[in-house]
This record gives sequence, C-alpha cells and structure tokens, in this order.
Amino acid sequence: MPASYNIVLVVQDRGLRGALTARLSIAGVSVTTATTISAATLRRAVAHDIALIVDDDMVAHQPAGWVARMADEGRWSGIVILAPDSWPRHDLGSGVSVIDKGDPTAAILDQLARWRGERAAALKAAETSPPQTRSEAPRTGCAH
Repeated sequence: MPASYNIVLVVQDRGLRGALTARLSIAGVSVTTATTISAATLRRAVAHDIALIVDDDMVAHQPAGWVARMADEGRWSGIVILAPDSWPRHDLGSGVSVIDKGDPTAAILDQLARWRGERAAALKAAETSPPQTRSEAPRTGCAH
C-alpha cells in the first residue's frame, strides 16, 4: 500500500481506533484520527486520494441519510463503515463499504487497494479513449 494513501479515521472506540491507527500506519497508510466529523476534520481532508473510515457508533449519531450524502459529496475516495455483521447495509450510496469491526485491518487494506485500482483503471481508460471532437459550427453569412 503506497504511503501516499490517506484516511480520516473516526472511530469512537479508543482501543479499536488505536489498534487501527497502528496497523494501518505500519502498512504505509497516512492516518488522521478524529472523534467527530467537524469542519476542521473536513478541511484536513483536502487530498484527492483520501478515504473516510467511521464506525457504526459514529454513524448512529448522524442524521438519516448522512452516509449517502457524504458519499455523494465527492470529497472522499471511499467510505468504510466498521460495523457488526448484523448492521443494515441498504441505501448507503456508491463508494461505501461495510466491514466487520471484529478484525478489520486486512479488509480495510484490501478495500483501499480495490478503490485505488478502480480509480487507476478509470484514469487509464480516460487517457486511452479517443478525444472528443467538436462538431463544426454552422456557417452563417454570405458566401464570397
């Protein structure tokens, strides 16, 4: 995992937050931790390749539809929700992954790599697609 991958980790459980920070940092991920999603947290999330990782406790304290709105903003390269298997997984929006919070490190790293691969493939496809041609504007006026 490249060191340039950045995440914002918002997990209420101190033990889980500390363990994930250590494990993901060792794996080369740049981790910013927070206990809430505040304006200051969002200002730090200015990199183009940054994922948001939250736990189910944090999501439970947000208004209905919060996850989908965060995903639709385009600020995050992806959102991971750490939750038990029984947590509801509907209406989350695209770019959202729910991972079991029991031992999530490997699954988080796999998901980050998958998102990075998807973005790289999309960029490559955009680079190799033929350029868009502009249609010729209609001619007006007199012919000489």
